[in-house]
Amino acid sequence: MSEPRGIVLRRCLAPLPSDFNMTEHDAEEFLLTFDDEEEFRMEFEGKPYRKEAGEIRMNDPARTSLHVGARQLSDDAARLLGGYIATNDHMKRFHISGRLVAIDSLFDGLRSSRSLNILAVEPRLSEQLVQSILPLLTNAPKLKELRLNLGSSSLRPIVRALNWRGIEKLVLMNGDIGDVSAIGSCNLPSLKHFR
Repeated sequence: MSEPRGIVLRRCLAPLPSDFNMTEHDAEEFLLTFDDEEEFRMEFEGKPYRKEAGEIRMNDPARTSLHVGARQLSDDAARLLGGYIATNDHMKRFHISGRLVAIDSLFDGLRSSRSLNILAVEPRLSEQLVQSILPLLTNAPKLKELRLNLGSSSLRPIVRALNWRGIEKLVLMNGDIGDVSAIGSCNLPSLKHFR
């Protein structure tokens, strides 16, 4: 007799019939919609970005971009939003402007992306925040355009994370490029635009 198959739901095991076929992707979507309903409600009900976060969470094909601005998110809401973006198949553009207090929490959740093509982060990134964005840069295979506001001391870790990646456009907004020798030490074969 074979062992029953199941899906791990963070704190429990849900047995499935032996003829039930679910891909890993389907299981992730199931987990996101089933397992975090209460957490989503607690963090976003009556708060900024509820509609947008819900669409991203449910993998709505119509939601392909998000601009997060001056409206603030709690650390937990930002972490959840980052996780929703990471597992979404349709999000192509993500733009952060204004002074988003929970930006480090956002990138704690957004450590990879299946679909992001463009990431723009307008607030000046400290060296600590640059460290929090590095996992995303190494785990976002479709990322083609990156717009960041950072100092020259943070350019080297960013470029190292992009080494051999498909990035085509790298823009430092209001940033100080400083010593561009960091670019020369890495291979960015698809880079067409740098400023």
